[in-house]
Amino acid sequence: MFDGLPAQRLVAELARLEELLAAGDGPGASPLPDAAVVDGLAAATALAGWAEGLSVRLIGRLRERRRADHDQLVAELGGRRAVERAGGPASEAEVDRFTAVEVAAALRVSQRSAQERVQLADVLLRRQPTTLAALSAGLVGLGHARAVRDALEGTRDDLARRVETHVIARRLERRERQAPEEGGGTTWTIGTPSQVSAAVRRALATADPASATRRIEAARCRRGVTSWGLPDGLAVLQVTAPAVDVAAAVAGVDAVAREQVDAARRAHRAGDLDAVDVPTLDQARADAAMTLLLGTSDVLARPVPHVSVGVDVLVPLAALLPPPHATSSDAVPDHAPAELPGFGPLPDPVARAVARAARRVTVAPLRPDGTVDAGCPGTHEARYEPSATLARAVRTRDVTCRWPGCRRRAREADLDHTVEWPTGPTAGCNLAGYCRLHHRAKHRGGWLVTQTGDGHLDHTAPTGHTYGTDPPSWQPPEDVDVGRDDDAGPGPAPGDWWDPAWFDADWYDPGEPPEADGDDRIGVLVA
Repeated sequence: MFDGLPAQRLVAELARLEELLAAGDGPGASPLPDAAVVDGLAAATALAGWAEGLSVRLIGRLRERRRADHDQLVAELGGRRAVERAGGPASEAEVDRFTAVEVAAALRVSQRSAQERVQLADVLLRRQPTTLAALSAGLVGLGHARAVRDALEGTRDDLARRVETHVIARRLERRERQAPEEGGGTTWTIGTPSQVSAAVRRALATADPASATRRIEAARCRRGVTSWGLPDGLAVLQVTAPAVDVAAAVAGVDAVAREQVDAARRAHRAGDLDAVDVPTLDQARADAAMTLLLGTSDVLARPVPHVSVGVDVLVPLAALLPPPHATSSDAVPDHAPAELPGFGPLPDPVARAVARAARRVTVAPLRPDGTVDAGCPGTHEARYEPSATLARAVRTRDVTCRWPGCRRRAREADLDHTVEWPTGPTAGCNLAGYCRLHHRAKHRGGWLVTQTGDGHLDHTAPTGHTYGTDPPSWQPPEDVDVGRDDDAGPGPAPGDWWDPAWFDADWYDPGEPPEADGDDRIGVLVA
């Protein structure tokens, strides 16, 4: 999988591209095709990853040597106190800080940045060997390495290594398995750093649910509010709080902002407001947030309308319903963790708490591959706008915007006909959710999108490069022994299980109530 990067070949290829770029597109110059520009960009990025991997290993080697020098000095002088009295570093931590001083001087970066590089090198060499191998092969970037490090912070070294190997290796194996043959095909990437981070957190929650729950509880202690100034009279307000609460707050601010923008546009059309006074959506969000916090704003003097909002949480029903004859000590059945779209996985206790407060539940069936069945074929609708039921099914399947690399929530996405209506049907196999930017890019940016019946999408760029995306699967990892925490603790008490009688009639999949054991559907909870 990691045969190394042919750095010399890439350097030679990039040097040739540099010459072509310097020559420009003027008379007599060799034209540089758009596809070659994109290929060159990918090659330059791969070479940068290789260089970053080499930098990590060199920093690790320097750190090892400085620690070895310190250990030798301790042995020669008879102890750490003797080293300190002789003017040497007092501890290994100080050795690492002095190593960072050398790194900062060599790389021309700040001491803080250098210390982060030394710490990252230690983590990659000790806990993330697969990520480091992928980085050294030019298959991922330093942003991916940092994302994996942050997602695994606080976990045991052995569990961290197993989880990162599972996620990174599995994604790269898929990339190789689906790699395009010479002359065309679909390009599969490992994903963006945020997508890789979400995959690692999801695998960790599945591998060690008890630890994930403890981490959630410990993280609540880090909630708080901070602020800092910006030039020209602006400032930033940052709120750190539980993800479900933040998602609800963001939804509320967004709903209020949209109401205010619509009102301003109506006033402008009536001649009561100048165009310059119609806020953008981002400006209206800031105004709405300040108004909700303060009761007024220096920009927005109008009263805030009451808007009812909900937050979608996707939960495997097996996380909510007890197995037969469950007791407080029974283990929870294996299943994928719940998901807060756009934010990441949630452990079962949080999912059950959300379920108890849910205002509406939609139950969607799963396909054999673990993706949500959006009801195609057989659910074509004879109109352009999909029904509320079909729209929920597609958004539940997609979770986020389906453009490669985008993690905007599908709840706010435009539902796009892959093949334009009426040539293409209004059906799950011809609909996909896109954020507004990527919806416009599909129609106005020269892209071609095709979709198969299982929700797979191929996005072909104007250069001919094709990038594939699949809807998320709700199958837990089965092909790797990620290990579980031996101290899993007791299972949920009987009162913590969700009462199946709370299901209302608003189901995408009407029929019998969910089975209590091994149910292969997910619930969309609107809290």
